[in-house]
Amino acid sequence: MASYILRRIITIIITLFFISVITFWIMHSVP
Repeated sequence: MASYILRRIITIIITLFFISVITFWIMHSVP
């Protein structure tokens, strides 16, 4: 059960990281 929760937390962190990177890239690519 703990491994499942840990996997969910890692997935959420990776998703938030990718969303922030994509948002940062879009804001800097648009003038």
